[in-house]
Amino acid sequence: MEAIIHTGGRFKNLFWVRPLKEARNDLPKPLKILNYVERNKTMIKTFLNKKIFLLLIFLIFFSCLALYKIGVPSIFEEDEAKLAEISREIVITGKWVDIQHNFSPNFHKPPLYNWVTVSAFKVFGINEFAVRFWAALFGLGTLIITFFLASLIFDKKVGLLSTVILGSSFMFLILNRMGLVDTGLTFFVSLTLLLFLVSYLNKKQRYLLSFTGITAALGLLTKGPLGIILPAATVFCYLIYKKDFTFFKQYFKEILIATILFFAVGLPWWVIEYNIHGTAFLQGLFGQFMLGIYFNEFQKHAEPIYFYFLVILIGMLPWSIHSYYGLGISLKKEFRNKSAFFLIWFLIVFVLFSFAKTKIPSYSLPLFPPLAIITAVGINYLLLNTKKKLAVSKFITFGGLMFLFAALLIVAFLVKVDAEFSAIQTIIKLFLGSSLILSCLGFIFSYAKNKTLRFYFSLGSLFLITLVFYYMSLTYFLPFYENFKPSKEAALSLKKAYPNADFSIYTFDEWRLSSFVFYLNAKKGAEVLRTEKQLVATLKSKSPAVIFIGKNSYQTLKSKIPLHKLINVQYDSVTITNLK
Repeated sequence: MEAIIHTGGRFKNLFWVRPLKEARNDLPKPLKILNYVERNKTMIKTFLNKKIFLLLIFLIFFSCLALYKIGVPSIFEEDEAKLAEISREIVITGKWVDIQHNFSPNFHKPPLYNWVTVSAFKVFGINEFAVRFWAALFGLGTLIITFFLASLIFDKKVGLLSTVILGSSFMFLILNRMGLVDTGLTFFVSLTLLLFLVSYLNKKQRYLLSFTGITAALGLLTKGPLGIILPAATVFCYLIYKKDFTFFKQYFKEILIATILFFAVGLPWWVIEYNIHGTAFLQGLFGQFMLGIYFNEFQKHAEPIYFYFLVILIGMLPWSIHSYYGLGISLKKEFRNKSAFFLIWFLIVFVLFSFAKTKIPSYSLPLFPPLAIITAVGINYLLLNTKKKLAVSKFITFGGLMFLFAALLIVAFLVKVDAEFSAIQTIIKLFLGSSLILSCLGFIFSYAKNKTLRFYFSLGSLFLITLVFYYMSLTYFLPFYENFKPSKEAALSLKKAYPNADFSIYTFDEWRLSSFVFYLNAKKGAEVLRTEKQLVATLKSKSPAVIFIGKNSYQTLKSKIPLHKLINVQYDSVTITNLK
C-alpha cells in the first residue's frame, strides 16, 4: 500500500491523500476520512458556502439562546400565569374545548396555545419550561420564515442578515422566552404571508395559496380574528399597491379552497363555545378583549399614540436606529417596489395597535419580522455601498446608537433609587457602559475602507451587545426580579407548613391569582375577597382557609381582622391562614 499525505504552502489545501485504488479499503480509518474529504472537497466546499448552511448554524445558536435556562424564572404576571393556569386546568378537568380559568369558563383568548402547552406538560411535566417551550419553537419558526421571506424578494444575504437582526433584537429574544400567545400569532401570520408570497411570485406553486386557509385558521385559534385580519389586510393592501385587480380571478380556485379550509379548521371551536355559553361567550371574547382594547383601558395600560415608536426604539435594540433608517430608504424609488410588501405589513400592525387605547409591548410582536427585513435592507445598503455621501448616514445610524446608549447611561447615573435597587442599578450601568463601548466600535468599523472588515466587524460589534444583555439578564436581572414574584415562594411555604391540609384558597390580590393557584397545584379555584367584611368572615370561618393578600392591605387591616397565622411575607404580598 502506498499513501502520500501532503500539506501545501500556506495551508491552501490542508491535506490530500493519494492511496492506490486497490489498497484504498485497507487504509486506517483516519486516512479513509482524509481520502474521502480529498475526493469530495468540491462538493463539501460548495455545501459550506451555501447560505442555507449558515442559516442552520444561526438557528442552532438561537435555539441555544432561546432554550438555555428557559425554565428557571418563575411564572410572570399576568398573561403568562393565566396561560399556564388555563393549560393546567385542561389537564385536571379534561375540558379541551370549553376551557376554564380558575375553574370557571374563560373567554379571554381562543385555546390553541393552551392545547400545545398541554402537549408540552405531557412530555416535560407541569413546570415553567413546558409553559415556555412552544414560545421558543414559534420564535425559531418565525426566524426561518423571515429568512425565506427576505430571500424571496431580495437575496439570501439579506435573508441571513434579517434572521440575525430579528433573533438578536431585545424584545423578540425576551418574548420568545415567555409563554405568550403573541409568539404563536406572529408565527402563523408570518407563515400565512410566506405561503401567499411564494404562490404569488411563482405561478407553478400557486397551490400553496390553498394552505393559507389552514395557517390563518390556526392564527384565529391562537389570538382570535387578528389571525386572519393581519395577513388579509396586508395582502389586500399589497395587491392595491401593485394594481393587480385580476388576482382574485386568477387564483379563484385556490382562494375558494383556502376559504373552505379556513372555516373547516377555525370555526368549529367558536360554534361549540357559542352553543354552550351563547352571547356571553361573544360578549366576553369580542366585547371585552378583542374590541374593548380600542375603547377601554385594561390593567392600567393606557398609553399615548406614539407608544409603539418607543417600543421599537427599545425593543429593536441594538438595531433600532437602523430600523428607522431602513424604513426611510425603503421609501426611496430604488427600494420601494421590493420593500412594499414588508412596509405594508409593518404599517398595518403598527397603525392597528397604535389607535388602541390599551397598549402592551407584546401586541406589536407581529411587526418585528417585516421590520427586521427592512432593517437588513438598510444596513446591507449602508455597509456594502461605497458612495461617499453615505458617511452622513453612517454617522446618523451607528453614531445615533452610540449616542442613545450614552444618553441611557447618563440617565442611569442620575436616577436615584432605593437601597434595595442599588445593586441592580450598578449592573445596568455596566451593561450600558459595555454597550456604549461596543457601539463605538461598530461606529468606527462602519467607516473602514475594507468592505469585509466594514460589514462583519461593525455588525459583530452590535451583535455582541445582545450577548452581553443576554448574559447579564440570566446572571443578574432575572434572579433579582424573582424577589418581586412572591407567588411561587408563598405556595411552597404553604405546602411545607401544611403538606396534607385541605383548605380553600382566597386572594385579596386578584393580580396574582393565576400564579398562586398554579403553584399550589390546586384542584379548585381561588375566590376573590373584595371587602374587609369578606376577609373577616373568611378568617372567622371554621373551614380551613388560606388568603393571599397585598402587604399594604394587610398592614391596613391587620388590627381589624381576627386572630390568624402568618405563613409567608415576600415583596409586596403576605400569606395568612386561619389554620393553627
